[in-house]
Amino acid sequence: MQNELQPADEGRGFFRPRNFFLFFLLFTLVVLTAVPSLLYRALPLDTVEAVVWGQEFSLGNCKHPPLSGWLAYGFSSLFGFRDVAMYLLSQILVVIGYVCVYRLGREFFSPAKSVVATCLLSFLLFYCFDSAKYNVNIVSLALWPATALFYWRACSSGRVRDWLLLGLAAGLCVICKLVGLMLLFLLFLHMLSVARFRRRLATPGPYLAALVGLLVVSPYLWWLVDYDFLPFRYLSIRVAEEDERFYQALLDAISGASPLAAEAVDRVLNVICLFVEFLFWIPLIALIWLLASGTVFQARKSRTEGFALPAPESSARDAAIFSAFLTFGPVAIFLLLAAFGSK
Repeated sequence: MQNELQPADEGRGFFRPRNFFLFFLLFTLVVLTAVPSLLYRALPLDTVEAVVWGQEFSLGNCKHPPLSGWLAYGFSSLFGFRDVAMYLLSQILVVIGYVCVYRLGREFFSPAKSVVATCLLSFLLFYCFDSAKYNVNIVSLALWPATALFYWRACSSGRVRDWLLLGLAAGLCVICKLVGLMLLFLLFLHMLSVARFRRRLATPGPYLAALVGLLVVSPYLWWLVDYDFLPFRYLSIRVAEEDERFYQALLDAISGASPLAAEAVDRVLNVICLFVEFLFWIPLIALIWLLASGTVFQARKSRTEGFALPAPESSARDAAIFSAFLTFGPVAIFLLLAAFGSK
């Protein structure tokens, strides 16, 4: 559903949005592969760990689902296990994510606005500095935007192909990192909140996507049951080990007087700690969200035409609502989990 009323993009040659976007992708792929290859003396620990896990092609491990390990070992073996292979794989995944974000933006906006919104992501830590450190989060940089893109296309068009691709991307999200279930939950909530998308539940499409996703995930589900949900036990051990001394000492002191008060303080401190961690990201994410949804462009237009802000077009409203679900939904979920005592 592209907006046909938007003006054509200006610029020629290199400054055409698509040409600049191709340059941006090539720059990302080449420079961010070359820099760590030349400057780093050894691969990051998480990267080495992924390669080692992948060499057995097992269905799971104590920390994560198997996809990141499979990709790491398979791609690294193609290059004779040279370090540059893993830096290249990381940037390929980042570029795939950029392309999916751009294509999702084109469902609502012109090429210029879509390119601007996509390039702004390069200011986020995971897309630049941390992208050299291959791990499950880098793989998610490709899979989360792909899942969001195919979801929107499937719900908008109803094509069987898009539902199949949605199911595949959603399944890969889960067998990359279990937190991918949160994205699927948010997409389901969005579907229920939009009337024309909600009507798709009366068609075979969503159930076809769910079946494909379940087929992709089913080997890992079997492994989880067979190994007594080992990653969850590992997570509980890691959480217990990472309690800070001052934090734990405070809880111990309060619990001596009242266990109920200690539990209440524990929840409050969890929320405060998590919110402080989000303080740096929330303004930047909000800026990206405003630009991607067209709000800033609408405001600039209103200043040139008058003081009244014009009513947003339907595509801009759709983009704002959808991006709000994907951007602020995870923040809200983590804060709620912390408020209910989860560490």
